[in-house]
Amino acid sequence: MTIDERLERLTERHEALTQSVEMHEKRFEEIGEKIRTLAVIAEQNQVRAGETQAGMTQMQAGMTQMQAAMTRMMDSIGSLEI
Repeated sequence: MTIDERLERLTERHEALTQSVEMHEKRFEEIGEKIRTLAVIAEQNQVRAGETQAGMTQMQAGMTQMQAAMTRMMDSIGSLEI
C-alpha cells in the first residue's frame, strides 16, 4: 500500500468519524431538549400535586366539620325523644 493510498484511507476514516461525531452531537442536543421538556413537565406536575393535596386537606377539614355538626344534630334529636 502506497503512502498516497494510506493518506486517502486515513482521510476517509477521518471524514467518517467527523460525520459520526456530528450526528452524535446533534442527537445529544435533541436528548438535552427532551430532558429539559421533561423537567418542566415534572415541575408542573409537582405544583399540581401540591394543589391537589391542599384541596384534599380542605375537603377533609370540611368533612370533619360536617361530622361534628351531624353528631350535634343527632344529640339534639335524641334529647327531644326523652
